[in-house]
Amino acid sequence: MNGFWSAARRFHEAVCSGDPARAEERRELMNGCRVEARRSRYAFVEAVQRAMAS
Repeated sequence: MNGFWSAARRFHEAVCSGDPARAEERRELMNGCRVEARRSRYAFVEAVQRAMAS
């Protein structure tokens, strides 16, 4: 999850700098990190549920 917060910070900095192209690039990176974190969380929850069902 640290990757997401790092990307969010870089996105915020890009927005504050007033460079729309860089901000959009950082937004895409942040969203990619968010999707990856969500996938990891779902995989973890599924693994725990399987382990508890055994």
